Amino acid sequence: MMDGIAGNIRNLLFRSGNRDALSRCKEGDLLQFHRAGYSDWGVYAGHGRVIHCTKDDDSEVKVEVREDDFWDVEENDRVTINNGFDKNKDALPGWQVVERARSKLGLTGFKNSEHFVHWCRYNWGFSGQTEFLSQKKNFLFRERNQDVLSRCKEGDLLQFHRAGYSDWGVYAGHGRVIHCTKDDDSEVKVEVREDDFWDVEENDRVTINNGFDKNKDALPGWQVVERARSKLGLTGDNVPFKNSEHFVHWCRYNWGFSGQTKFLSQKKNFLFRERNQDVLSSCKEGDLLEFHRLGYAHWAVYVGNGRVIHRTEDKGGKAGVMVREDDFWDVEENDRVTINNGMDKITDPLPGGKVVKRARSKLGETGYNMMFKNCEHFVRWCRYGVKFSGQAMAAGSVIGGLIAFGAVMANPVLAGAGAFIGAMMAGMNKGSKKFLH
Repeated sequence: MMDGIAGNIRNLLFRSGNRDALSRCKEGDLLQFHRAGYSDWGVYAGHGRVIHCTKDDDSEVKVEVREDDFWDVEENDRVTINNGFDKNKDALPGWQVVERARSKLGLTGFKNSEHFVHWCRYNWGFSGQTEFLSQKKNFLFRERNQDVLSRCKEGDLLQFHRAGYSDWGVYAGHGRVIHCTKDDDSEVKVEVREDDFWDVEENDRVTINNGFDKNKDALPGWQVVERARSKLGLTGDNVPFKNSEHFVHWCRYNWGFSGQTKFLSQKKNFLFRERNQDVLSSCKEGDLLEFHRLGYAHWAVYVGNGRVIHRTEDKGGKAGVMVREDDFWDVEENDRVTINNGMDKITDPLPGGKVVKRARSKLGETGYNMMFKNCEHFVRWCRYGVKFSGQAMAAGSVIGGLIAFGAVMANPVLAGAGAFIGAMMAGMNKGSKKFLH
């Protein structure tokens, strides 16, 4: 008798929560019934009734659209109201959702219950379960990516983390992404295309990455999307972008930068890339940047928008060494980069804007002297008004020590060598020697 009673009495574990969900339901709401390992979905039709796409156990029909009592569908599983796509798609009025659901009563043909309810509410027959299960997708990132999608705003840049590289796209609203990609169904190598977020996601981790907003002025979201749409349909050699990252940065910042191109095409080592990206995002105008080369350091002034001013070799010109403005990544050369305003502790720095103004006032200036006019002298002058170089002082100490040691040891060869090296370094020009620039 007790077994019979137990078999006919529902486990009350979720009853209270489900009763609360039912009391909050409005016509047209989508209900998610959390089964073991999957979900059933239904449209709330009012008066405790649910329209859903389900299997009819009493007939040979595998799946049909049916209207049932909420508690008959509940089956003591947890139930939640899930209108999650209202953030990304325009939901139809509740009465119309129910009307669309009732128009399909008795019919078959929907992929599953989730596909059915999304068609009813959004006129968009999407099913996350079908997308992932039918294609044997791994669910590792699904929930996280769903959260990312719900937070997206028009014009946001999306980074799809593939194995060993990244694809990028512009979020265009309503679950759509515009991206520069390969068309697998044609002979066209690359084209600018608009696709559903989940078709691009491919079960890889997705993040919103507007990282350059800290350094560059981002265009308004609607304009980012408008720029992306203006390139739709471009293919092959007509696509003026190196890759998807180059495309999205052009859309948002009018600046076609691609970190992947910078590093991959030049076979750069990725050892410091992520760390240097973090350094760049932390930079403020007037900061001094130290690029740690092999055996010495190169210095530059950060002037904003991913640009630096530094005293360096005039590549492609005849000026030898000059003060020039370059992109951060062109100077970085995959060496470790740090923000080094260390002298702030002992002397007052000038305001950032003034540091940049002083740096720009020297653009085009030529000449180099390792001991008195190198890249470190330049940046210290810009920030502190003092021409100081720790590297030059260290080199001078070595030379002085060599001369003194030769004198003490009564060794004219050592003393002469020290004097000769000092004279050479004092008159050294960057055009003839690449060191301590």
